[in-house]
Amino acid sequence: KFLMHEPLLKKFREMKIFLKRHKKALIKREFNEAKILEKTMKPVYNLDHLVKERYPSFIDAIRDLDDPLCMIFLFALLPSETCKGHEAKVSAECLR
Repeated sequence: KFLMHEPLLKKFREMKIFLKRHKKALIKREFNEAKILEKTMKPVYNLDHLVKERYPSFIDAIRDLDDPLCMIFLFALLPSETCKGHEAKVSAECLR
């Protein structure tokens, strides 16, 4: 029940409504209407409240920083021939 009042879920519902209206306008070939919808009704959401909930203080965020740093280091050591879509320049940037 506590998820019922989550602002992010509300924005996702608004996005679903917007996408239906936008798709309907495109199907009817009302391109001007679709542009107006895109400019005026497209919902914008931010994740600030989730970050603040997860990391109430800066110290908590710093403590959790070691996990992504270890992941970047391991990714940098991964040879580029072993994975599809893995380029050598990405590994080089991770080493920096």
